[in-house]
Amino acid sequence: NFNWSDNDMWSDEEQNDGAYDSESDYETTRDMVDVHDGIPEYEYERARIPEIIIACMKGSYQTVSTLLKKGHSPNEQSIAGKIAINEACKRGDLDIVKLLIIYGARRYNDTMFMAVSHGHLAIVETLLKENVLPCDESINYAGIYNKEILWCFVRYSTELRPPQAGYLQSKHYKNIWTSIVRYSYMDIAEFLVSTNQIDHLNRNDLCTLLITACCKSNAPMV
Repeated sequence: NFNWSDNDMWSDEEQNDGAYDSESDYETTRDMVDVHDGIPEYEYERARIPEIIIACMKGSYQTVSTLLKKGHSPNEQSIAGKIAINEACKRGDLDIVKLLIIYGARRYNDTMFMAVSHGHLAIVETLLKENVLPCDESINYAGIYNKEILWCFVRYSTELRPPQAGYLQSKHYKNIWTSIVRYSYMDIAEFLVSTNQIDHLNRNDLCTLLITACCKSNAPMV
């Protein structure tokens, strides 16, 4: 939420030098999607939200495609730090996510987290195939709220990992195993053991997990 005073924070020249390449571009985007959604127009103008981000917030594939073809960057940011691909991941618009990737959208840790925290498994799989590895927050969130996505992380190294892509690191496995033991996901544990993915843990990690399993009186996990 932006609170703007009557005294302009920018000069007239600065107000006209923002995310919009031209007044016609802005009007075109407003025609294709309803950018206001109950928010006063001057707040959109002052907030400098690029058209491509607004289009992703509205889930308009046609608008995103049109803007990209006109040369708009998929990596534009608002002053609040919003980026197009994160908004698409948040909404679950897989086709828009794929389109942005084709046009060179950069992916960050919070890009994966947006997909994980909103339960969009297909987008999680797409990001993994694009070598976007999960951060600690994504693994922990999946462990608590979405076992299916946790399974997806586990399957990455054995099924989803494309050639030349990065492998999950020891820190990833440590967080995955922590969730598995904490929430008693025996099926995932058995899969990891059968595919030798427990070997990524060091002795200290194993001792910590063993103590957790004992505290939970989980004999099969022990």
